[in-house]
Amino acid sequence: MCSGGKIWGKDDGGNTWKAKRLTFNSGKSTLPSITVYGANIYVVWEDDTPSPGFPEIYFIKSNDSGNTWSEIERLTNNEGASSVPKISQ
Repeated sequence: MCSGGKIWGKDDGGNTWKAKRLTFNSGKSTLPSITVYGANIYVVWEDDTPSPGFPEIYFIKSNDSGNTWSEIERLTNNEGASSVPKISQ
């Protein structure tokens, strides 16, 4: 489940939910898209930190079921808005 730049995942065998925050920036992190393949989790989202009102697309991944995460990677760098990212297997 996603909300406000956070990914929520089951912990302790699925008995409880644990928040895993992925972004800590001053802008809006919205419209996440997630895909999972085994222990690999891939997330893209739009974020307007560099230019409010003109979002760019960002990417982060985990190769160990969300225990650790890669550095955030900016995928777009446009003068206009890059929005509504999607990711699939």
